[in-house]
Amino acid sequence: MDAELRPSGFDVCWARSGTETIQRVEAGGLTAAVLVADRVRLDGLSLLRIIRSITAELPCWLVTLAPTRATLQAALELRVASVIEPPLDPVVFTLAMKKLITN
Repeated sequence: MDAELRPSGFDVCWARSGTETIQRVEAGGLTAAVLVADRVRLDGLSLLRIIRSITAELPCWLVTLAPTRATLQAALELRVASVIEPPLDPVVFTLAMKKLITN
């Protein structure tokens, strides 16, 4: 995904865990976040809830396998930009991210 995002002007950083993601959000400076569940400690919705307690403004995408109706509803209530089921098409995702962030 770096190959598509960097030429489009995005600085890409990767977090190894939900905890590291939370630390990066708390530090500030992020334009957007793509959340993939850290199945060891945090599921995607729990991570999204924590991020929303820190900032309501950060655009977030949730990547999850086989999202249920309840997952979709909860994610939308938490103002997620989109719920995406893998595999993630980096070109399509980059276009969607650019459109949301530049509007």
